[in-house]
Amino acid sequence: MEQNAKEQMNRRFILVQLPEPLGEENKEDISAIHFCDQLRKPRKISELTKERLRRACGKVKTENSLFSFDNGFRVFKLDTSNIRAWNPKTTDLKTSLFDHLEHLESGRSSDDILYEILLKLGLDLCVPIEKREIAGKQVNSVGARLNLTTCAR
Repeated sequence: MEQNAKEQMNRRFILVQLPEPLGEENKEDISAIHFCDQLRKPRKISELTKERLRRACGKVKTENSLFSFDNGFRVFKLDTSNIRAWNPKTTDLKTSLFDHLEHLESGRSSDDILYEILLKLGLDLCVPIEKREIAGKQVNSVGARLNLTTCAR
């Protein structure tokens, strides 16, 4: 982030952090546990990492107020698919068809499904996404007017 500000660039990066729990039995984790408790966040290393990113972004922005850059980040968690697998009961196909009228897992957001599809298609997660609402449903236009072959650089 500092290098981006110095050179007025917009480099992106991927940071991977497992949500490892902090343990009270480990003396080195005690201050981190207190910090998480103070922030009302789960006692996990990934929560510390997210807070570090927020503070680093704030510091770089304060020190480089003339430079405008994207200081946001996305957090992804490994989960099961948002799309229900077709698993028909061969003895009762009619019921299976009706059971699968809704093919998305309950409790999943439109963004959950969007990002799963982007990942499965191998598309850059930073492509422009236009969100619209049609008939009460979120519809996304992904990478409009963008050459997707140049996006993955």
